[in-house]
Order: sequence, then structure tokens, then C-alpha cells
Amino acid sequence: MDFTKESHPGKKRFQCTQCEKGFSKNTDLIRHFRTHTGEKPYPCNHCNKAFSRNGHLLNHLTTHTGNKLYQCSHCDKTFAQSSGLLMHIRTYTGEKSYQCSHCEKAFTQRVNLQTHLRTHTGEKPYKCSQCERSFARKTHLSIHLLTHSGDKSYQCWQCDRAFSRRDSLVRHHITHNGETMSMQPL
Repeated sequence: MDFTKESHPGKKRFQCTQCEKGFSKNTDLIRHFRTHTGEKPYPCNHCNKAFSRNGHLLNHLTTHTGNKLYQCSHCDKTFAQSSGLLMHIRTYTGEKSYQCSHCEKAFTQRVNLQTHLRTHTGEKPYKCSQCERSFARKTHLSIHLLTHSGDKSYQCWQCDRAFSRRDSLVRHHITHNGETMSMQPL
């Protein structure tokens, strides 16, 4: 792991060399660095999932035990963690506690605010291991990785072209006759 410790005292002494983000604790930097490497050192013993944080594994384990202790007072939904219930209740209250400091947008979840902030900062922490591209969202990296896999499950029925993404096939169909066609993956 390649990271640096700043020599002068300050709040964010540990800096990531991949994206220049700073942290006050080395453990926070190590945890952050996993967003770049994709390392998930905490595997579930019940299924194939693995997690970058032990706390996320512990939360996940409740899906196997079925323990759901937190019930919504508005509906019948139950949750394994109080945080899940709090997020769910916001669908009723409309509360958006996480306000962007750069624009008027507000979010119900902190993670959505953090993702949104990247539109202002330009941060792209999800780097492709096969080329130079990087992305602000993990889902965008996952979609991009399909271009390297060679898997082209969406085939045009009017010609020999095939695509790794459904939306690419939809755009391609317009070139044939100006309208979209319904299609299924191979």
C-alpha cells in the first residue's frame, strides 16, 4: 500500500496517493484505500459475499439469521439495523438531512451526498485496472469493465453487431430505422 504521512501536525496527516484525500487516522486511510484496490478482507461464511469493513459483514450476517428487531410504525417493514429503519422512515417524512455545501441539493443518505460531491470536486476514486479511465461511481466502473471482458450479450437481429450493454444496442437500433426495437440478451 502506497500512502504518505505528512510531517507537519494537522487534522488530516495521512494522505492517499491515489486521489489525494486526507485522513486524521491511519486506519481510516487504510479503509479508504480499499475503495481503490477493491480489497474485501471480511468474507461471509454463509455465502459468497465479502466486505471491505468488518461492520458491514456484521450487518450482512443478520440477513442469514433473520433477526429483524426494528419495526416501522407506518407499515409492516422490519429491519435488522436501526440505521435501516431510520433511512426507511425518511421515505415517509421526506427528511433530507444531508445538504450539499456547493448547491441546493439535499439527500436522505450521507453516501448519496458523498457521491454527489464528486460532481463538484471532480474526484474519481474508482479506477479501471485495465486502462487509464477512472469513475466517480462504482457502478460506472462496473459498466465500463464490460468493455474489457469481451462479453457481448446484446446482439442486433438486423446485422452482425453485438454489444456488452443493452443501452448501446438500443442506440444502435436507431441507426437502422430511426426507432428503437425491443430486444433480449442472448
